[in-house]
Amino acid sequence: MINPNIPHQELTYSIIGCAMRVHRRTQKGLREKHYQRAFDAEMIESSLTTEMEYPRQIYDGQVWMGILYLDHWVNEGIVVEDKAVNYPMTDKDKAQIIAYLASTGAKVGLFINFGRSKLEYHRILPPKSVQGWQQHIQPYLWRPKTNGRGWTRGSAGTYEETHDELPLPPNIQSQNEEEDSTDVIDW
Repeated sequence: MINPNIPHQELTYSIIGCAMRVHRRTQKGLREKHYQRAFDAEMIESSLTTEMEYPRQIYDGQVWMGILYLDHWVNEGIVVEDKAVNYPMTDKDKAQIIAYLASTGAKVGLFINFGRSKLEYHRILPPKSVQGWQQHIQPYLWRPKTNGRGWTRGSAGTYEETHDELPLPPNIQSQNEEEDSTDVIDW
């Protein structure tokens, strides 16, 4: 039954169906990239519009924060993050999808995990308040090394280095320091 309060419900069902077909026909234990490519091809075959590793420029007002690479950007409005891990979805995975939704303005995101014996999938809607998304998106952004300086939007969507330092939020480490990949983001 379709729930009118859930955006893009029919499309998300279709995307999940594509993931189920890929999971059923592929061998277990592959790397994420292998599943990602097969999943992208399956969505295209199902007449969905999808872009794999879709680069999205992220701004906070006029300040360029970096580039976010979405695993899949489907029908220009659905964020799909896929994994190939043998453990269930964590709070860090949920926080990642919520940060993606907040920074892109998307109304729904899907988390798909191909790494378990049974396909794991979750539809995630943005919370009522996405305040502070700028801090939570930091670990997922690509930025050129700048020695602590920031970047602002230039003409025609390009970016230019500023002379002002943009400090990272206190809970985010500098790119020069090693990151502990087991930290859970407390949204």
